[in-house]
This record gives sequence, structure tokens and C-alpha cells, in this order.
Amino acid sequence: MRIGVVRRARCRSNERKAIIVMFRCPDCHAVLAGFPPAVRCSSCGSSIPREGRILVFTNKPGAQTQGEATYVGYDEVAAGYDECLHPEGLKRQLFSNYAKAISEEIGESRAILDLGCGPGSYALELARRGHRVIAADISLNMLRILDGRMPADVAERLVPCRMDAHSLPLCDQSLGAVLALNFFHFVGNPEAVAREARRVLRPGGWLIALGAIREECVSGAGDAPMPNLIRRYYGEELRKGGIVEARPPGWTSRQIPEHLSKWFGHRRTIESDALRLSYSVSAGWHLEKLRRRYTMFQIGIDERAHTPAIERTHERLNQEFGPAWPEKVLVFEAAHSLDLYFDSPA
Repeated sequence: MRIGVVRRARCRSNERKAIIVMFRCPDCHAVLAGFPPAVRCSSCGSSIPREGRILVFTNKPGAQTQGEATYVGYDEVAAGYDECLHPEGLKRQLFSNYAKAISEEIGESRAILDLGCGPGSYALELARRGHRVIAADISLNMLRILDGRMPADVAERLVPCRMDAHSLPLCDQSLGAVLALNFFHFVGNPEAVAREARRVLRPGGWLIALGAIREECVSGAGDAPMPNLIRRYYGEELRKGGIVEARPPGWTSRQIPEHLSKWFGHRRTIESDALRLSYSVSAGWHLEKLRRRYTMFQIGIDERAHTPAIERTHERLNQEFGPAWPEKVLVFEAAHSLDLYFDSPA
């Protein structure tokens, strides 16, 4: 049976209603019709737990560090990630501009799976543009942030789901696009995830991954190394205390296009004016986001090691640049790109 949108006639009426078929029961794989889907399987009787508007398809832990199906669950750093991954000046452009570039490329009203959606910033913008979006992550805390900020006008087009990316509870050939931005780095056995993404895409569908990012500090050549220097000093101070930082378990940026090309016959890079961005930020913000714990490598770092490392990093920067360095304004210009993977030439 072809999976997609099924039309059935109503009793005593010539009216025909489209029934959306995307989800399937994680236990018996029977279809769960609707968007959002029915939360009780009519075949085996099992129910999908809910937390608010989040559908919990898996109870696997948010961080599983052993074995092939490794996850980097961001529960521990979710709040810092949401607030500090990007400065406000970049956020205002990034999410809406990415959604614009993606929508222009794949067309309107596509059903999209956003793998590793985090707090759902891209998913929200795509839903606002009329797409049906399944926002999937292993981190409940990330999905709670999304649920808490989801406006009523997009709730019918956006379903936040806790899912295991190695075994998606989605029907074969049911989606127009899979979004995997900065995702394949952070999941073990990424080949299995690529296989699942290929399975759920309709013929002619796309997998969209992050492409190259070229960023330049234009506020002065002497300021360009500052963010990297802050990060390096913090890492050095952690290592002095015997702390080993977490490492991504998946593919590197160079490996991603090589491996995804095995699953998809074609790759094309999306470059557009929407992906050319300019923003400014204080130098001190780069240390503040480390203080707030915003990223993967800070998962599991004890506060007794974290706080002294931040303080010593600050001291080293004061000695090198003077106490006014945090107020230094850094201006960046960036050109982002997206990689589009598909089976047949566009």
C-alpha cells in the first residue's frame, strides 16, 4: 500500500476527507493516522505517552554513552544551548532566513521531519511558512522549551516528539523532506540514521544538512582570534584539573557528505542571499555562553571544575588584553550554505 495521504468517503456523504498518514506505532508498526496522530494504537492497544504536547515515542535516556546507538542528549545543557548558542543579533536572522531558503528550495506545504530539532527554532519558522513539521529530539528538556514557546497558530502544524533516530516511528515514504542541521556529528551509528531518513522520504524527497559556513570577523584583524582563544583557554584550564571533554560520536563535517552520498544519488549546495548574515557581539559574550553551559562538550563537567576554569580563563584574558576586553565589540559577516541530498536530478 502506498503511504502518504489517503482519501476515504464519509458515510451518507459524497464529501471526501484527506487522512494524513505519517506516524506508526513503535510497538507493532501499525499506522497511527492524523496529524497529530492518534495516541492509542487500534491494532495492539498500546498508547503513546504525552507530556504537554510532546509525544514520547521512546523512553531511552537523553545521554547514552556506550554502544553503537550513542546519543548526545542535551538535557543537562538545554537552557544554556537555547539562550547562548547564537547571539541575539544572529538569532533574529538565522532561523527565519534558513526557513526561507529551505522553503524556496523544496516548495511550500511539504511535510518535514526536523531531526535533532533542539528547542525547535527552525521547526517553528517552517511551521509558520505552512509546512507540517515533526520536531524530533532525544532530549526532553529541549522539547519542553519548544512546547513552552509554541504559539497556538502553529500548533496544528507542528508536533514535538521524543524519538529514537535509529528507529523512527514513521511510515515508509511519508515525508517530503528531512532536516538534519548539525545532527550527524552527535549520534552514534549515523549510518543507521541515514538509512531511516532514506526510508521515510517519499520518492523525490530531500535530506537537508548543514553545508559550509564561512565566517569572518571584520571589526579588526586583531580581534578575529578572540572567540577561539576564549574556548582554548577554558579547555586548557579544564584539562589542568583532569577533565576530559565529551567528544561527538558521529561523523565529522568532512565525512558527512561522503557517507550521505552513499544513500542518496545526488547532492547540491544551496547558497542564497538569505544565508548571508551580518551580526555583532561583545567579546565577553563568548565567555558568558561557556559560563552558562551551552554545548555538548560541557555535558558531565562538574561545577567544582567548571567555575574555577571560567574564573581562570577570565583572569588570563584580563592579563593579556586588559580588564576592558569583555566590552570589545566584534562584528562578523558570514555566508552559510545547505547541502541538499536527493535521488534524482532536480
